[in-house]
Amino acid sequence: MTAFLIGKLKIGTGMQQLVTGFVTRKGGLRVVEPVFIQVRQAVGTTYDQNPNTVAFLRFTVEDLKADGFVRTSLRHSGRSYILIAPHCPN
Repeated sequence: MTAFLIGKLKIGTGMQQLVTGFVTRKGGLRVVEPVFIQVRQAVGTTYDQNPNTVAFLRFTVEDLKADGFVRTSLRHSGRSYILIAPHCPN
């Protein structure tokens, strides 16, 4: 949470319990309800990453989509496969 307060992070996901507890303890902050945006599936990195890192992430995500892992994971969590992002060419 310190990284948010000093401006090092711009977005977080899957942190509702952590954030709610922090806001309760800290005071002077609030959690906006209802949720106005949800990141349902995402992989990200900073713009200044090594091009090899970006290529590795792109390859890994595309491979997980191509072999059906993402589709199966979505099905097991009760979500639709249409949420899968389209293929990302090199």
